[in-house]
Amino acid sequence: MRVLLRVALLIVSSIGLETHSSQKEVPHFRTQIVPVLTQAGCNAAACHGAATGKGGFKLSLFAESAESDYHAIVRDRFSRRWDATDSDRSLLLRKASRQIDHEGGRRVPQNSLAYDLLKRWIVSGAPYGDPSLHCVRLETIPHEVLGQSIGETLTLQVLATFSDGSQRDVSKWCLFESLNEQVAEMTPYGELQLTGYGIGSVFIRFGDQSIAVRVGLPHVSEGGDFPSLGVEHPIDERLMQEWSKWGLKASPRAETQSLVRRLFFDLAGQLPLPEEAREWNQKLDQPNGYEQLVDALLASPRFSAFWSLKQADWLRMDTKRLGQEASLHFYDWHRQRVENDDSMLRVVREMLQAEGKATDHPQVHFNRYARDPRDMGEYVSEVLLGFRIACARCHNHPTDRWTMGDYHDFAAIFSKNALEDGKWISKDLGNIPHPKTGEPSDPRLLGMDSSLNLLDRENPLKALADWFSQDGQTSFEKAFLNRLWRHLFGQGIVEPVDDLRETNLPRIPGLLELMAKRWREQNHSLRSALKMIVLTQAYQQKCFTGAMDSQRNSFFNGRLPAALSGRLWVDAVRQVSEQTDYLSGELPLGDAVHAWDHRMESYALDVLGRCRRESSCESAGMEGGGLARSMFWFNDPELQSNLDLAGQRLWQESFDSGMDGIVEELYWSAYGRPPVSKERDYWQQLSEQASHEPALFLSDVLWALFNSEEFRWIR
Repeated sequence: MRVLLRVALLIVSSIGLETHSSQKEVPHFRTQIVPVLTQAGCNAAACHGAATGKGGFKLSLFAESAESDYHAIVRDRFSRRWDATDSDRSLLLRKASRQIDHEGGRRVPQNSLAYDLLKRWIVSGAPYGDPSLHCVRLETIPHEVLGQSIGETLTLQVLATFSDGSQRDVSKWCLFESLNEQVAEMTPYGELQLTGYGIGSVFIRFGDQSIAVRVGLPHVSEGGDFPSLGVEHPIDERLMQEWSKWGLKASPRAETQSLVRRLFFDLAGQLPLPEEAREWNQKLDQPNGYEQLVDALLASPRFSAFWSLKQADWLRMDTKRLGQEASLHFYDWHRQRVENDDSMLRVVREMLQAEGKATDHPQVHFNRYARDPRDMGEYVSEVLLGFRIACARCHNHPTDRWTMGDYHDFAAIFSKNALEDGKWISKDLGNIPHPKTGEPSDPRLLGMDSSLNLLDRENPLKALADWFSQDGQTSFEKAFLNRLWRHLFGQGIVEPVDDLRETNLPRIPGLLELMAKRWREQNHSLRSALKMIVLTQAYQQKCFTGAMDSQRNSFFNGRLPAALSGRLWVDAVRQVSEQTDYLSGELPLGDAVHAWDHRMESYALDVLGRCRRESSCESAGMEGGGLARSMFWFNDPELQSNLDLAGQRLWQESFDSGMDGIVEELYWSAYGRPPVSKERDYWQQLSEQASHEPALFLSDVLWALFNSEEFRWIR
């Protein structure tokens, strides 16, 4: 009888069951009621948005499904959660305002606007409203918040654009969260209070939509500019605009020897030889000397080896997944593309749309990274686009635009091809069902409308490759350039580098877009991209050393020192000691950079750290380090044996050049500079004390150099 009464009430409520219901607009469930639940935290993962809900009441996580939420509130459990005859007795209101026991506490006070809105909706008969109406976009006014003093309180205005083209100020219905409370905190009244100097961001959620906005308080200006190089670089101009806004000061240019060593490591993955260090230390400050060194390194054979290895890490080439022979063919194919300086965009297209025999077209192995199309979709989106879509496998992404439909439709693209008898062919591997509806997913490109599906295409992978040259091009450019920037600066413009969602704000807004436009004009050449960055004055800045103010010095107004990777350290030790037998059993190809297979057995590389290619090596997947690495540097027996042999060789050479000449040559070899007078005096004094064991003394000199911070870090 109670259920029949409620059905009747749904019919008559529109003519005004309670007096005030006809006096105000009837609330729309998806655009007005759901945001109240989001703001109150009801649909968060710790509350009713949990996988199994709470207390028998389950809402979709962060409002991913308004339809299921409506059913849970209005239809579920015999409609026990609302009561139009006496709205104040509705379980939804009494629980949320904690008039009765509620584990989640008071979420909606009785005297609040939210309570009044929920009550008005219930009195109106709890209608869903126009099912097509929804929020499509959020924006804030202002788009960026610059404060003036610590303790200042500011109010953010949030505008929502809806599917019918209308706009509305929804500030009072948003959930705000400060992502850097050292800079700004949210007050209990929804206001923003500045707590310190620097730059932070505020995350804003309205219903199922989210946005982030930069907020901050400029530092007391330190002034200062770059020393002029006689050219104006657009990247430098953009950086300096940002630094000027936030009161940041650029670091001075690095010393010549540091720049030479930095360029050799960053572009070619090796130390300069002593004669190269001497030559370029003299040339670097001459007109065009710096650019000449950049061009020489980009044209060197070592460049191709080093950057083929870097991209093997980025693409997660794995002999266990593909087999040794297939992996080698794929690596050789990719290395040839690097040597030829082919367009990186064309390389991606060739990998995606490749078909035929794997022996003739090794690039087909790219699509064999994972057997499950869902895993393949996640891999492609992360590696090539910088999108982390894995969350949408089970629920709509909580902080990005990707839905479960987007995820599974994209995965369906990879279910139409397979390797058979060594040949990559079109083959339907079956449907990718949507987990909630059970319906087959239609192959669809990320971010594209459902009407633009790929069912009419013979091979969806070809359509995906075409998309990379159109709508997907900018995403690929930004993801690729962000990885390069992190390699060269020690941190990405966006971190993590494979998480380029709209709510993960870049350190320097607009910088990736600026670089992408210039890179497009250069035909997506890897060498051009690297040269574009290393020619900036920002790249040539001095490194920070010692304690660092992370807020003041994390916007590329100075360089972060980078630790040598295990491979680079091993190759540097072999080069300085001139002992090519060191680790020769583990490095059959001559050095660690050419040893592209990350599964190659090597205790040294395991301890020192190398990319495991299980996930992004920029944010995870690097093993080694810690106490084991320190102990390796300190007393590894194979390393010590190498040092002893090198000491014997150097002692023989000292007969001609003298002990002081040998030490100077070691400094040029290890540091790319001569020893200063204080260092000369120090080693001269020690050599006299160890005159009875000169070979052991030289072995100890090498040990000291290899364990020094100046050797182990790129500054």
